Amino acid sequence: MRMVLSFTAVLVVLAACPALAGVTYATFSDPTHVNLLERWNADGSYYYATDSNVPSRPLWRAQVFKGAEGAFHGGMPAEGIDGTYDLGQTMPLGEVSLLWRDAGHTPSTWTIYAVYDDERGSVPIVTGKVDDLYIDGRFNGRWSYTIPGGLSASALRIIAPGDNGNVDLPSFGAYLSPGNSLAMDGTFNIFYEENYRDKTARDNGLPGTMTVVAERGGSAIDASTLTDLGTDGFNCYAKGSVEWTLSQAYTFVGAYLSKYTDRDDVPVMGLTIDVHNGTQWVNVYTSPAEGFHTSSYLSFTEVTGSKVRMSWEDTEWGGGREISEFQLFGYIAVPEPATMGLLVLGGLALLRRRAV
Repeated sequence: MRMVLSFTAVLVVLAACPALAGVTYATFSDPTHVNLLERWNADGSYYYATDSNVPSRPLWRAQVFKGAEGAFHGGMPAEGIDGTYDLGQTMPLGEVSLLWRDAGHTPSTWTIYAVYDDERGSVPIVTGKVDDLYIDGRFNGRWSYTIPGGLSASALRIIAPGDNGNVDLPSFGAYLSPGNSLAMDGTFNIFYEENYRDKTARDNGLPGTMTVVAERGGSAIDASTLTDLGTDGFNCYAKGSVEWTLSQAYTFVGAYLSKYTDRDDVPVMGLTIDVHNGTQWVNVYTSPAEGFHTSSYLSFTEVTGSKVRMSWEDTEWGGGREISEFQLFGYIAVPEPATMGLLVLGGLALLRRRAV
């Protein structure tokens, strides 16, 4: 009996330690919906190297839509945009997309290039024009292009002239071509998975898989825009909170808050993020005393759960300031076949112990 118990103990140690047993990550149900450029390292740094005329910000995200610190706010009519992402590896791309802020801040044309790491250099994927953004005479800033047959590139470049006032581009997206997988490794926004699961269920006449409960000043409000890319914002005046009940448990590693303001930066006071670990709420982020001022990635100690809550007190001025987007980053660890084998052996060992 002593030998069997020792063997079982070893199995338990191996199964409980990913470094020893080996784990892999779950993949997105439909990775073609995940923006490849929306990616962050666990330490809070942007995943991809960029070379642009606004080098201090990721190219795809507007930190503050208006003002000199805006990520893709050109600042001067003639400045325009010229930015390149070094993806770090060759990726099979099937679609690119842009979101222009409004008709008065959209260039007349823009071109997206695929960049290669060999002697082929770069080639244009597509050139778009502002006329493409009008539907029935109304401006719609969302623009996307499906790449015929797909292509593989190691970097992307976008060039747009500043010929129509200050250029505002809140979002630049790149997506995998069909048939490719993408690991949910903690560097991508898991709301892509949650929104996909929720929409799929509803499209099939089933109950949604994600529940969102939001209140502000004691009244229920709609917080659906918080997980939509490039929305105008979510007003955080008065005390309030948003709570997400997700379809499954994740190990969360960080969050991204994109703050919108149309004038001088105004902080959101008393902002906190908590994760429910199945027993209690665990605080993973609390804004400093002066408030949450700017858009940023917030890395925190890993905690596993299926409920997340964002809360706030008020703004410094007593009026509403807007958070334009809330993203969550996490992963699901899946045992590799070798680990599964150990778990099976562990079960057999326990059975033998009972027999003895």
